[in-house]
Amino acid sequence: MSVDRPTFSSAEAKPHFRKLFGHAFEMDRLDNGTRIPVGGKSIYSGENNIFVEADFSEFDGFLREASAVSERIKNSQIMAEWLEKSGVDRRVFAAIGGFTKVYDKSFQEEEEEAENKRKDLYTGDRPVKLSEVFSLHAQQCAEIAALGQFFLQEEGISSTYFNGAVLWDRNEEFAEAHTFIPIHFQGKSYIYDPTNPTKTTEGNFPSLYSVDGDFSKAMQQSKKTFARATNLLSGKEVFFGMDNGTNVVAERDIVGFTK
Repeated sequence: MSVDRPTFSSAEAKPHFRKLFGHAFEMDRLDNGTRIPVGGKSIYSGENNIFVEADFSEFDGFLREASAVSERIKNSQIMAEWLEKSGVDRRVFAAIGGFTKVYDKSFQEEEEEAENKRKDLYTGDRPVKLSEVFSLHAQQCAEIAALGQFFLQEEGISSTYFNGAVLWDRNEEFAEAHTFIPIHFQGKSYIYDPTNPTKTTEGNFPSLYSVDGDFSKAMQQSKKTFARATNLLSGKEVFFGMDNGTNVVAERDIVGFTK
């Protein structure tokens, strides 16, 4: 089954890079040839000076299959009933559901092995292609989110590529560097984390989090900031935001903190 995906004019194709606090940044759009920062040579600097070059055309088969699965999810009556109760737009959940399902089937990586392969790959001076990272099963959150962001663009979902940080628990002293995808729809903010799907008895489901308030507006501050987000399937509370490697003080750094 072949599903046509929206196309964009060249006038829309220039990505907007927005530098934020610490090492954080946000990109409105990714395209073939985009040089995407995926890390820095020093953990003590906020500079992002390691890049991967996007060659999304090499993922055409994956993208088409994910789009076809997304279409089936969109037309599922059972899913429609759940989405109506949760208040999530059917197109949004269908898109991330299609990506998650086909990603699980297409790309398998062992986290420890992927990390070591990735370090070796980015050590040299030659340009690294996104497809090369995936072919070596060396992808981590930055590369996975890049492919996810491109897919959501193709599906017409309003989203961005966000390199920032995450607190998996409000009591953690230090945040973990992480790349994820904010989604903006009908005045609501969501976070899609394609790297860490929600495990259920029915298999992996996309991790979609509802965010308290306007995530983009919260990230306009020139300081360490985290926004509370709730997993729509598991109810787990997670904090996404931007960080500079220093310790986190929940009362100070989490927007709208409550004990």
